[in-house]
Amino acid sequence: MKVTCKTCGAKCDEKTVNGKKLYVCPYCMCEYDEDDLKPAASSAVSGAPAAPAANGELTGDQIFSKVVGSAATIRATTESVGATASGFLVSSKGFFLTNAHAVCQKDGSLYPNISVIIGDKTYKAHPVAVGEPLGSARGKAADLCLLWAEGDFSKHYINEFCNYSEVKNGQKEYIVGNPFGEGICITSGIVSDRERYLKGIDHPFLMTDAATNAGNSGGPHYNAKAEIIGVHVAGRNASEGMNYAVPANIAQVFISEVVKHERFRDVDFGELNKYRTQSAQSTAVVITGIKLFLDVIAYIISFFGK
Repeated sequence: MKVTCKTCGAKCDEKTVNGKKLYVCPYCMCEYDEDDLKPAASSAVSGAPAAPAANGELTGDQIFSKVVGSAATIRATTESVGATASGFLVSSKGFFLTNAHAVCQKDGSLYPNISVIIGDKTYKAHPVAVGEPLGSARGKAADLCLLWAEGDFSKHYINEFCNYSEVKNGQKEYIVGNPFGEGICITSGIVSDRERYLKGIDHPFLMTDAATNAGNSGGPHYNAKAEIIGVHVAGRNASEGMNYAVPANIAQVFISEVVKHERFRDVDFGELNKYRTQSAQSTAVVITGIKLFLDVIAYIISFFGK
């Protein structure tokens, strides 16, 4: 049994005195018996995530604990090169949202091998619809990609989008992703601007000062209720605290146009089916330039059945 000294934090040595087990700190010489450890065990419970506030808002540790099972690493490769980005689960049927530039090579073609990694499991993924990568966008479609992965995700947390009209400048936000491919983590900041326009792009972006790096692309931005407020796209080069995301309302429109497409009429999108009847807002922003991959569609239909 590993025991940490309550006074100095050092690891205690175990010894037996008169048949009684004691734990002695070799540095400050504090002694603890098993009864002394009981309060420590109960205090550990008090260190667990607290209940949500009355307004439904969560702390950062609560948000991370809630959503980490839905956070994905997106890996796209050829035989010689590859790229790593982030993404998140939006349907128990295996649909993930990420960036278009996460799955597209510099010449605009798709990487031939795309996979989704959650925890220690890797799933082969198929692009269902791809917008325009930010670096080569004509400004007519969002830098988004809807992927479908082969696997059972029924026990994973399914992300929900916020009502974007309620997003305010200055509110707290959290970003979950896999920067530099080193592992899923969370950063935080505030919404710097909920509607920031960039030159040459028709739709606005969510701007934040939260820390991001290469590999965060495609990852979710959350509000304090663990609702998606944006999909990370990029940070401005040679700047500090200027990062951009596709707002949640545009991501919702992107999905709604995909699942309502006649080619997908018989596909079971799970939780995404609610977007079939959603009235499309600002559809010109995202429809133009979306590429539907019909060879993948037939495969999906055959998998789910009618």
